[in-house]
Amino acid sequence: MNLKRGLEGLILACQHEAIDRLPITNDHLLAYDQVPFFDAHRDPFDRLILATALAEGMPLISADEKFSRYQDLVDVIWETAFRYHIGPQILTRARISLSAPR
Repeated sequence: MNLKRGLEGLILACQHEAIDRLPITNDHLLAYDQVPFFDAHRDPFDRLILATALAEGMPLISADEKFSRYQDLVDVIWETAFRYHIGPQILTRARISLSAPR
């Protein structure tokens, strides 16, 4: 999957790879408060990704080592992502969060 072609390229690549977009729901937003806050990891979007995985009960795949701090909260699989060069984009059971809450 080529992620260097912008958002449109990402959407097309997801369609080609049969990856569904996972919309952000109120349950995801409510789970945000359950994600621990670490001074060394203050990225609010990362926290929303973690909250989404938590609310969905899905593992999180990322090459970002900062997610390993949350192993007690969600199943974080990052070594596999690094090995296959997926990069820091987060995939949760062949779904990707791209949509805004409605």
